[in-house]
Amino acid sequence: MTASRLTRESRGKRSPCEDDGVHYDNRTIALALSRGRIVLGLVLLLVPSIVLRGMLKRSSAETRAIARLLGARVVVLGLGTLTSVKERTQDAEWLSMSAFCDGVDAVVMLAHPGMSKLGRASALIGAGSAVLGMQIARQFATERAEVDALVEELEVDAGEIGDPAPGA
Repeated sequence: MTASRLTRESRGKRSPCEDDGVHYDNRTIALALSRGRIVLGLVLLLVPSIVLRGMLKRSSAETRAIARLLGARVVVLGLGTLTSVKERTQDAEWLSMSAFCDGVDAVVMLAHPGMSKLGRASALIGAGSAVLGMQIARQFATERAEVDALVEELEVDAGEIGDPAPGA
């Protein structure tokens, strides 16, 4: 028997629709959002006309220049978020800034009358990314506050241990 059969058999009978329940933690999701942002930014920087034709159905020198400006912003936000999430420093701040930009982008794209169906679909994806990013950023901030409170409590306890007895 192969290892996969042994594993399957050792788990017992399962329905065909049942999966292993793959769960991603928020840090993994934040890293994926950051990497996706970097890729999008590079595409906007390197081949803006492809994106513009898909979203606006037209591309001009002016729109390509603006797309490149946006691409640079997106790459910087992606790299900053990626770095801060990996290093666990300022992760909530970078992620929330990126999410805010996604939200603004989504509103602008949905409000633009010349946006294609692909552009509107991209806006909805951006809106979802904004909501998800803000939720994760909030959780990162909460986790950091809890850790800071615990560290402060431990420092106070350590200080009490090191104090000499009164009158000694």
